[in-house]
Amino acid sequence: MGVALIPVFEGGQIDPWLTIDCKRLARSMDDLVKLSKKLRRPDLWSFLSCSLVEREAHEEEIAGELQKQRSWISRRVRHWLKLDEPIHQVWYEPEAGLRAVGPLVEYLHANPRAVSDAAVLEELQALRVLLIQASSQGIRWHFEQDT
Repeated sequence: MGVALIPVFEGGQIDPWLTIDCKRLARSMDDLVKLSKKLRRPDLWSFLSCSLVEREAHEEEIAGELQKQRSWISRRVRHWLKLDEPIHQVWYEPEAGLRAVGPLVEYLHANPRAVSDAAVLEELQALRVLLIQASSQGIRWHFEQDT
């Protein structure tokens, strides 16, 4: 199974026909981090907001707490406990992602053996297409990690 990096776009899916889970990208992250440093670009980990497990655990914790306290908890107390607040997520401009992904795609076209899995290039190209679409629509993004 393994770890997957899921590109998430503010407000939903950019292209319903193009969905990627970036599993190969996540497995090759050590190579890509080294390559990003070599190219003097931000590495893809810097676009990680939170894991899906963290988000689901947070939502389950809030739901469980509300269920226990539903009969007596007031709106002020819920606000004070921050039970209604979603887990903090950081969003990035798609242009920032393109500045990281574009040079990786170009380098891997010229040097396909720079990473151990050649399919990483396909995932990077698909991610670049999504980021270009997000940029044209002014939609921010981030990665979420799924295990």
